Amino acid sequence: MFRTTRQFINTRTGSVTQALLRQRPLTLDRASLLAYLRLGYVPGDRTLFENVILPLESKAALLGAESSDEEYTSDRAKTLLLKAIERRWTGRGLQVVPLSGGIDSRIILAALAEFTEHKNIHTYTYGVPGSYDFDIPNAIARYTKSQHRSFAASELHYDIDGLVRAAIATDANTEIFHPLVLNSVADHYGDSAVYWSGYAGDLVGGGFDFPEGADPKENLIAYDSRGLRFLDESVDRPIMPLITTGATMAPLVAPAEACFWENHVERYAAHHICRNDMTVETPLVDIDFVRYFYRAPPEHRREKRFYNGAFAESFPMFFEFPTKDYGYTYSGSRHRQLWHRVKFYGAAIGWRLIPRLFTHPKTAYLDMGRAINSRADVRGCVDELLSSLHRRDLPELNSASIGSMLSAHRSGRLVFAKDLINLASLEVFLRAAES
Repeated sequence: MFRTTRQFINTRTGSVTQALLRQRPLTLDRASLLAYLRLGYVPGDRTLFENVILPLESKAALLGAESSDEEYTSDRAKTLLLKAIERRWTGRGLQVVPLSGGIDSRIILAALAEFTEHKNIHTYTYGVPGSYDFDIPNAIARYTKSQHRSFAASELHYDIDGLVRAAIATDANTEIFHPLVLNSVADHYGDSAVYWSGYAGDLVGGGFDFPEGADPKENLIAYDSRGLRFLDESVDRPIMPLITTGATMAPLVAPAEACFWENHVERYAAHHICRNDMTVETPLVDIDFVRYFYRAPPEHRREKRFYNGAFAESFPMFFEFPTKDYGYTYSGSRHRQLWHRVKFYGAAIGWRLIPRLFTHPKTAYLDMGRAINSRADVRGCVDELLSSLHRRDLPELNSASIGSMLSAHRSGRLVFAKDLINLASLEVFLRAAES
């Protein structure tokens, strides 16, 4: 329903595949290319290739936003989460939870303990030691005694073959340098693994903060184009028709949020998380769970107040650990929250002044801005891919701009990491389509 599994249709031949790059023939779609360069992904139901679409799925079961007599209690929220997991639970294969420093992954891990002991659950984290998304999950895993594996960014090797593999698995819709680590994850756990993701929990709980009333498509472009400067607003009008409005989620979900769901969440985030070579379960987008939280009174949804509070009450021991966005707010300890803030600002200032000695606590992945310049494997991939893209002589790509961006980035005068990774990923997609 939320396109966490994908089925691509060739509107000309009628061919249906579970992976985009199994479609043939594949010809670059020029309008989609503009959207990709401007937003960092192809929105709506289009793909980078002519006549191949990812159809919107009906969300009719979400409709019916009539008033409900639901009780908004922590017990009811927990029950719905457990039912969502029960619908997906088979007990077969390795049960794997990707842990981050956020709330959603820890409540998945806590709830799975109702189905099997924590010692039977595999957990992993990826990132940079010293960051919340690396250190907090490691602490939680030690507490639960799950079978845990840490994938440090420094251990991840970048090469063209690995990037092509990631492009095929993610269906070539958004950059693949950051989610490359999932190649290593898939190899480590094998084909039988079932991954339990906290995908979209923030949005379900009420974390969406776009202003309503403004044009939803303009909101989306402004949000997703941050940090991307290869194309400017002059292409916004041509790409507007590619952005879907979220009408399938009306009237339960407001227009701006529904537009964000159908485009950013389903065509950017889902492609990173829900690979076609992994079995990924997403209980936080279970239809009953979603309906319950979207029907909650506005004051409950604001800043995820009810969602966060309900699960902190349901699984209190998991909130004795800080979260990357709220610190120790839900532990009830003001002293720990104060100390947490002091450490955060100290590390953040240290990172600004002496980045070689400090890690910013909110670093989620490898720092691509620095890696493009200083890591030989990343630098080599980017150089080869951009050189190859230049030789394609595509009219939408200004080769001089690519060269000047890379030169400015390498000199340290400006930072063009997002554009450079986006462009390098595009060349990977084109190579994968041709192989």
